Amino acid sequence: MKIQSSHLRAAILAAAGLALAAPAVSDVVSSATYINGNIDATKFGGSETHTSTVAQSLLTTELGYASASAHTAPGALAGGAAISMDATQYGGAALEAKAQARTREMLHFGTDYCVNEVCRSAASLGVTALNIDFAIHASGGTSAFATDPRFDHAIASIGYNYALTNGVGFTASGGGARERHETGQAVGDIHSMTASLAVRPGETLELLMSMSVFAGANASAWNFSGFTATHVAALADFTHTLLWDGITAFTAYDAAGNEVALAPGGHFQLLGDSGTDFWYAAPGFDSAPTSVPEPASVALLLTGLALLRFWCSAGAVLLRVCSPRRLTAMAGSAFNPAH
Repeated sequence: MKIQSSHLRAAILAAAGLALAAPAVSDVVSSATYINGNIDATKFGGSETHTSTVAQSLLTTELGYASASAHTAPGALAGGAAISMDATQYGGAALEAKAQARTREMLHFGTDYCVNEVCRSAASLGVTALNIDFAIHASGGTSAFATDPRFDHAIASIGYNYALTNGVGFTASGGGARERHETGQAVGDIHSMTASLAVRPGETLELLMSMSVFAGANASAWNFSGFTATHVAALADFTHTLLWDGITAFTAYDAAGNEVALAPGGHFQLLGDSGTDFWYAAPGFDSAPTSVPEPASVALLLTGLALLRFWCSAGAVLLRVCSPRRLTAMAGSAFNPAH
């Protein structure tokens, strides 16, 4: 079974269906699934962890594993999905891992302008409206690998969005996506963003943030491929993160639309229902939200495993380290380091 791009799109679009009920709400979902194959289902293992802010899923098989995780904090989302499999002469499988997260927070724009802890009301300064510039940080990457792309396939993808809406319904929004296949082709880009929005002192804004990660891979039994070992891996690493990066600039106006010159170095407050002041960059996570490694580490891992498999096939097949189970364990330890 070749993993289709439609699976990616369905995973990303599914994030829009996550239920949101009240201010300062976060939703996280993850899954790691065996799609099909001829491996022994009695040997499956794994774990699930789901709380209001963390979701983690792990599926282990005799060929390898699939894992997915998502994490939320005020103004921050992160997640990852990874698959690693080593097919045998008699065993092949298709695995899927995906995670989604979304947050909704109401932000209350303050009525006081403060400089060095001295505050004056916007009304006393003649300020009735502002244009604020803000930034959203996004960083991550995708990788996919298959020893024999004729029979084995992999896909990894990331999608993310944000929307900031003011009190009269105007919205500034954006997002991005990236997808990579086992043959090396990549589509899309992950990038940080800036935008601006008109606001009024005292009004309430709504901030929505969402992300989705997906990994899918198919490893066929290799007895007809001509290889003595095959490896398939997919990684969607969005652990470094979708993050509210604060107000970067602002301009104040009076009721006639004229610019009001305010003392430099000051700020208003943009207090979220979580207690976080969104005038500044969100603090993010206290610790790494997932156990998915950096993309550079994955590239190094895949190169090392490919060289090791070549060495094994060249005459070291009797060594214990060359067994598919041992090679999968080595890859799994890199994708899932102990916390």
